[in-house]
Amino acid sequence: MNRPLRDDDCPCGSGGSFGSCCGPVLEGTAAPTAQALMRSRYTAYAVGDPAHLFRSWHPRTRPDDVVLDVDLRWEGLEVLSVVGGGAVTTPARWSSSRAPAGATAWW
Repeated sequence: MNRPLRDDDCPCGSGGSFGSCCGPVLEGTAAPTAQALMRSRYTAYAVGDPAHLFRSWHPRTRPDDVVLDVDLRWEGLEVLSVVGGGAVTTPARWSSSRAPAGATAWW
């Protein structure tokens, strides 16, 4: 997926525009909440932005390099719960020619 235009729907599914939702966070503005961070990370996977994933990954646990699987197609994010502004449960749906349809990654 190419990077959305400012007025396009945000890939994270928030209902907001890319320019008012994840776009600024991908450009380097700090995410105001844990939920916004998780949405921006999903969007980074969906639009192919490994630089944002690297920047937003804790240095203690991130790999030396973030390489995205070009065969994955990110299909949707659902926020199930937000606890105290810090813990977010967000399953993300994706598909690949190498995996069953409707596969889910839990964050």
